[in-house]
Amino acid sequence: MNHPYFRVSALLLMAVILTWYFGKARNESEPSKEQARNGMPQAVVGAAPPAAAAERMHAAGANLNSNTNTESNPCGAAVGQESAAATSRSIQVQKINMTLPATGDHVLREQAQTMQPTLRELGQDFDALQFQTLKLPLFDSRMLVLEHVSHRAIGGSVGVFTGSVTGEPHGGHVVLSYVNDAVAATIHLPGTGESYEIRTGADGFSHILSQLDPTKIPPCGSCLHNLEPP
Repeated sequence: MNHPYFRVSALLLMAVILTWYFGKARNESEPSKEQARNGMPQAVVGAAPPAAAAERMHAAGANLNSNTNTESNPCGAAVGQESAAATSRSIQVQKINMTLPATGDHVLREQAQTMQPTLRELGQDFDALQFQTLKLPLFDSRMLVLEHVSHRAIGGSVGVFTGSVTGEPHGGHVVLSYVNDAVAATIHLPGTGESYEIRTGADGFSHILSQLDPTKIPPCGSCLHNLEPP
């Protein structure tokens, strides 16, 4: 055992053992090159991930869910906006400067105008869109908002719209009827005592918006005829 060969062999064997031992300890305590490059701590099987790693994993999962939702619905919130827009329609009016014929003292004021879209066009769209709100301009840039709008088609170009007025305690009374592009509409607001009517002008193109005095509106001729004794 005192021979130099055995002493050298023993030293080499001890050096190999020590190198292997310290190398194994270093590998267990230090992150791998790939983990060091990614800034990730070394994973230990069966151990819970560190807090920082858990946060990164949670963020990655959230991003994955977000990307998945975006791919399945690329329109995002635009779908909701389109849906909201489809449930509401607005009528735009353009005033016309024209001389109106004299009327009775039950008419407080009136103006000639055009309506776009027309009631006939709205009736054609109703079955497809099923809009629930209709906005109709009155005098002085006032907007009348009808809720729970319903439409009854009597023919291809004949129909009636009804609805309740937003803000009216009892909903008001609104009937908008049309035959082709001819219009006959009555609007009564019990809360304020206002009454309006819309009719087609003598030119067959314009629509006349009138505000009426409810206390002076004359009864219809057929009603008076029915009240007369035989």
